[in-house]
Amino acid sequence: VNRPLVVTVLDFVHEAFGSLDPSGKHIAIKHDAIRAADHLICISQSTHDEMCERFPEARGRSSVIPLGTSLADVTPEPLPASLVGKPYVLFVGRRNSYKNFAVVWQAWKQLRGRLPQDAKLVLAGPPMKRREATELNWRDDGSEVLMPNVSDGMLRTLYTHSQGFLFPSKAEGFGLPSLEAMSAGTPVMVSDLPVMREVVGDSGYYFDPNDTEMVASMILSAMTDDLPDKQAMIQRGRERAAAFNWQTTANRTADVYRQLTENRTGRRSRERCTA
Repeated sequence: VNRPLVVTVLDFVHEAFGSLDPSGKHIAIKHDAIRAADHLICISQSTHDEMCERFPEARGRSSVIPLGTSLADVTPEPLPASLVGKPYVLFVGRRNSYKNFAVVWQAWKQLRGRLPQDAKLVLAGPPMKRREATELNWRDDGSEVLMPNVSDGMLRTLYTHSQGFLFPSKAEGFGLPSLEAMSAGTPVMVSDLPVMREVVGDSGYYFDPNDTEMVASMILSAMTDDLPDKQAMIQRGRERAAAFNWQTTANRTADVYRQLTENRTGRRSRERCTA
């Protein structure tokens, strides 16, 4: 059966960071899918623009449909006792490659001795293997806290109680954690990338993801409650995040499928009439 093919394009991170796909197989499959698609859905304007630079012929058969978040509807879980009353900044997700946790870690180490005594760096993400812990010189004194594979309820809690959320990625297709953090009323500190400007807008604090000193300064400001216009920024973030919801994403995606199906059906009917 000749059905229309819709392909959703998330990002071009593998193209930017070749070590993620040394064989090139992932990239080849994605590029073949883009060329074969009847319609392409990109999750951000930035991803769409990059796709059209790589595949100019795709411009006339593509749409931008942003992601959404429903984290605000999730019931929060109790904050772990070790974090109650303690100021902390939060990092969420994988820590390797383009996620650029290294700049946060270097900044954090620079700040030791300059932060409140009970300040903590909290990581919500995959478990840490022994090799990574050794490379980081990870301390087991409670100042750095790893919370692996947290539930949505706990993630919302961690966002809500943090002094600030750090998102230092060097590339993203959308950057969903920044949206989650804004919906939870968390100050958002993000890499100055086009896609982050697109998602976060004027509701966040931007830094150069290669500038350790700048990241350290931002962490210090968050920990000492000295971020500029913090409450106004949080309010703008909540309002902006509310505009990105999964129902809208689903409706717009369904519209693409519906229109393609109707166009295909109409074309077949015309072909039968002229046969």
